[in-house]
Amino acid sequence: MVILFSRDLMLASQVGGPAAQLGVDVATVGSLEQLSQRAEQGGVTGVILDLGIGDVSPAEVMAAFSDGASRPRMIAFGPHVRKELFAAAEEAGFDDVLPRGRFVGEVTGILAELDVRPGC
Repeated sequence: MVILFSRDLMLASQVGGPAAQLGVDVATVGSLEQLSQRAEQGGVTGVILDLGIGDVSPAEVMAAFSDGASRPRMIAFGPHVRKELFAAAEEAGFDDVLPRGRFVGEVTGILAELDVRPGC
């Protein structure tokens, strides 16, 4: 399962279409509580954080996966002009930090990379 942490309904739709075509299970969450609940269920292969969410730091998102289990691949994206958000995500340990336009343009490939179920 891939977790999309975003409150942007349009973005959820932009991710949902390619995910359905690929057969990738994407769960959209909008709070740290929802993220923690999904993380506890296990089977998370990737996390995508919308840095535009505002009231949640990349470090808080990363902390949800610091229980010693294998950490999923972590990707953050946001407005290219908000360099401080990119720096915060990189400092928190995100694997990739992308401008929003690049993320949206490459979402199909990103989802395919994050979907690392056994046998895929």
